[in-house]
Amino acid sequence: MVVSLGAISEVSLTPTDVEVKFGGGTTLTLTRTALDDIMRERVHQAVAEMDREKIGADR
Repeated sequence: MVVSLGAISEVSLTPTDVEVKFGGGTTLTLTRTALDDIMRERVHQAVAEMDREKIGADR
């Protein structure tokens, strides 16, 4: 699913989460656990792409 929330107008960091406010008034709150999961998945995707492209492989 792809959702367009508009331009980011503000990002706030707290000790427990990140709040992202969008131009249309929507606020998205991400917990540290959710951010960790997102980053972990992105790293896995990047490594898989590097493997497919043979980046870093001995030639």
